[in-house]
Amino acid sequence: MPVAETPELPGASKDKSDLRDEHNMLPKLQGAAGFGFVLVILYSLQFYGTWQIARIAAVGIVIGGAALLLGFLLGFVFCYPRAAKRLTESSSDPNSVEDNSNLADISDWLTKIIVGVGLVELSKIPHAIWLLAGALTPGLRPTGSDAYFESSRTFCLGLLLFLSTVGFLIGYIWTRLSMQPAIERLRREARATKFDLAASDKRENAADQMRAALEKARDQSSASDTGSAAPKAVAKPGLAAPDPKASLEAGLQDIESSLALNPHNGRSWFEKARILKRLALPDATAPNQALLNEALRCVTEAVRLLPGHAAPLYNMACYMALLGKSPSEILPFLEAAIKIESTLKIEAETDSDLKSLRDDPQFKTLMESAP
Repeated sequence: MPVAETPELPGASKDKSDLRDEHNMLPKLQGAAGFGFVLVILYSLQFYGTWQIARIAAVGIVIGGAALLLGFLLGFVFCYPRAAKRLTESSSDPNSVEDNSNLADISDWLTKIIVGVGLVELSKIPHAIWLLAGALTPGLRPTGSDAYFESSRTFCLGLLLFLSTVGFLIGYIWTRLSMQPAIERLRREARATKFDLAASDKRENAADQMRAALEKARDQSSASDTGSAAPKAVAKPGLAAPDPKASLEAGLQDIESSLALNPHNGRSWFEKARILKRLALPDATAPNQALLNEALRCVTEAVRLLPGHAAPLYNMACYMALLGKSPSEILPFLEAAIKIESTLKIEAETDSDLKSLRDDPQFKTLMESAP
């Protein structure tokens, strides 16, 4: 069945464009981080010919990796998603399991502390970073030599600022693109599970009603439909015979009630289609086209929900034949049903619903070739 496309909500295209921009930005930032480590290798090459080149390169990579990781963690803390506050305390179920917000609280505290301390100590931060670069500089120059001190310190300072900034942006964008959607998806699944559990009580209470409705529907369905082997109701002596139409309508109401509780029950769609077909053919007069079309829609849904079952496919072919569809449209469903259940070939040869196909060469070929 064709699936209708969901209309795009206002503003959705703008949000998608923003997300695409962020997706495109993340690989560029990762490339910038890789370029920072390439600079470390290039810097260490000036000491080529000494045994210390490997040590200097390793120290530079470790310093750059630490700066990148620290920046990533800061970006993660600043962008960590927070759950929306409940409108009222009474809206929560006392027996439900709530989200653990410890990490979100820690993120909130750290963000306020970092921003607060940074604003208070803003004048001291550049000097502290300069002292840190000086403490790390000995690892970026040859041991026992005072040469290259200023250049090594400047390189270390630039490396720290560059990779920590790149790491912050990577952490921020990654958290926004990956962490937030993952948490939101888990919350949606948790809410859906909660609603399913709440609805399961209603479904359990209605289970007997659904089974009774299906049994009533089978009893009232035509024996010409596949799978209807139930005998017709016989009036007891002294009692009025039951009204077939009233019984069918009552069964249809029960089926619709069961479908309201569980619209994914393929068997209920199948039984509803059979009842509608019986209501569309009350006697030898012209059939009710509207009811037949509705029966075809219901059995089409049953075919979708019950893959590998022959009965919905066979009845679909019958309803299409009653509606005057072309053999080229009908025969694929009939052939598929016979492949699943070969005994349907015998029924198809005598089924009055398929009499419009009797003289069709393709139908004859199918009946001759079918096992």
